[in-house]
Amino acid sequence: MDTEDFVFKRCGMTHRERFEIMKKFFLEVLQETKRKGAVLEIGVHNGGSSLLWMTLMGKSNNLRHMITIDPYILYPTLYCETIMYLSRNAVDIGLQWMHYSVPDTMFFDSVFSILPEDQKKYAFCYLDGPHDHESVVREVEFFRDKMVPKGVMLIDDISLHSPTGKAAKQLCADFEIGKLPNQIWLRRKR
Repeated sequence: MDTEDFVFKRCGMTHRERFEIMKKFFLEVLQETKRKGAVLEIGVHNGGSSLLWMTLMGKSNNLRHMITIDPYILYPTLYCETIMYLSRNAVDIGLQWMHYSVPDTMFFDSVFSILPEDQKKYAFCYLDGPHDHESVVREVEFFRDKMVPKGVMLIDDISLHSPTGKAAKQLCADFEIGKLPNQIWLRRKR
């Protein structure tokens, strides 16, 4: 099995088309942000999307700092295997990666303040943690001012027309807004 097939299966996606759209979208974000800003993901679960971002950064020779956050250790063995696999992959491609097993609120309230300055601005934030309205709004509020020009927040499992999607659009009125299959994106204009 080649790397791309492995990443596709690890993402748990059933539709190759959605996978290809996400790949293309992420590579465009990397290109447009001109090597500025870190990559961050909330909601790692089995590591598929994290592995996708890592793999694409490595293949495009566009490495950045990467931060992943996920406190939900529902399956401890799978979680440990995922973190070990991501660690090996990060080392193999020379990626500076850090994982925090904390709730997003703890990251916002404690961890963020001690990060080096080059890890406090983001080219890409993949928000795939808790999908409740309050959590998504809190994440969008936190990251909107931390995006580099043309940086993107990609919110998984949210519709533009849902109350949460509408709240995200309102919070980021000065951002470009669009959608991918089962996701919305908010791109900082300047």
